[in-house]
Amino acid sequence: MEDAAAHPAGDAREGLPHDARKAAKASRYAGESVDQVFSKDATAFAAAMEGVQEALGEHQDSVLTRQRLRNLALHTSSTETAFFRGLLHALEEARAEQWWTARRRLRWVTRR
Repeated sequence: MEDAAAHPAGDAREGLPHDARKAAKASRYAGESVDQVFSKDATAFAAAMEGVQEALGEHQDSVLTRQRLRNLALHTSSTETAFFRGLLHALEEARAEQWWTARRRLRWVTRR
């Protein structure tokens, strides 16, 4: 996530959180697999990783939605439909930027 946050907004930055999501998923499963030995600590860790996995999953859904909307807008013969899909893309892009802003705020709070 540090690498992703260092990139400017755009396609290069948007793909990197998917790798972090896969790592969170593996970490979650690792925590779940040792919960009998480490009890509450492992359970809390697994729950935290599940939250990270879900947040990054929502981000990945946004990336895919924007790609699909862009492709649909480019391949329509109706300017009204293309414009509408462009508006949906812009709304989804704004939502994705809110995700990055929230992540930066969380990082600031956790480092205090």
